[in-house]
Amino acid sequence: MKLVCLRKTLSLGRRPWTVIVRAVVSILLLGFMVWRVSPGRLLSLWRDAEPVPLVGAFLLLLMAQVLSGYKWGLLLRTYQPTVGSVRAIRTYFVGMFFNTVLPWSYAGDGVRSYVATTEMGLPLRLSIATVVIDRLSGYLALLLLGLLGLGFLYWPLPAMIALAAVGAAGLILVASLLPRYSSSIRALPGPAGQLLADRTLAVSLRQALPLSFVFHCVAILALGLIIRGVGLHLPWAYIAVAELVSETASVVPLSLGGIGVREFSLATLLTAHGASPEGATAVALAYGLTFAALGLLGGLVLPLREVALMRGSLTKMKAEETL
Repeated sequence: MKLVCLRKTLSLGRRPWTVIVRAVVSILLLGFMVWRVSPGRLLSLWRDAEPVPLVGAFLLLLMAQVLSGYKWGLLLRTYQPTVGSVRAIRTYFVGMFFNTVLPWSYAGDGVRSYVATTEMGLPLRLSIATVVIDRLSGYLALLLLGLLGLGFLYWPLPAMIALAAVGAAGLILVASLLPRYSSSIRALPGPAGQLLADRTLAVSLRQALPLSFVFHCVAILALGLIIRGVGLHLPWAYIAVAELVSETASVVPLSLGGIGVREFSLATLLTAHGASPEGATAVALAYGLTFAALGLLGGLVLPLREVALMRGSLTKMKAEETL
């Protein structure tokens, strides 16, 4: 039963045609973006781009991914204190490799749950919980930053500072009260009470959520460097909004790992704010290629032997489910 549940956790879909359809969507969106502005214009923009901001953006995103892996390690150590930060970061990069490079039938989040269960000794429910809370805390931070960026575009600075202070105070208050009232929360009917009372949620609010804010601030800064490296100039507040919308669009299960959807939505938003179509496309594709390069780094820390073991384990899971 445990193997069956784990296979369902890792699986993106039981039918191979869903992977094919998503791959086709990714190819069509990327192809349309290149066709719309012509490959020659894109190559010309990339050739004339400033290399220092682009290299700086890559290093910033690399640092952000290391920080995100460390954040996941904090959640793991809530239940398994022996898990080291280096091991958590390494597994996080392996998950990135599966998310951005391999068109397999399970995503990097499932691989992280798999490794946390089979190699780190966490129960399946807890390993899944750490990944889910890691994702949710990250998106909550991105949502708040994007909304603040939207507010900065239309509201005066004093009002935004007051709103940010109120929001920070509210998060601190919730993080302080959850552990104190965990027994009362656990008595709530349904699975919501169990989730809200879980100490992983409290840890995510007190430790992981601040790191999530840092992660997305660095990601916004990296996107801004790419924009300026290509020769465009957009306000930082709008860049935060574009980051929020493009990352949200990439979660929609239309393409493989959000590839194509993220780039297309980002280019559309940049164009809507006055950027040239070829400049916006160059920025979006450069941003996507940077994440693909980071995913390849995850492949470098994953020996082929471990890939074979994972595939063999999944085959065994499928056989046991059939029986």
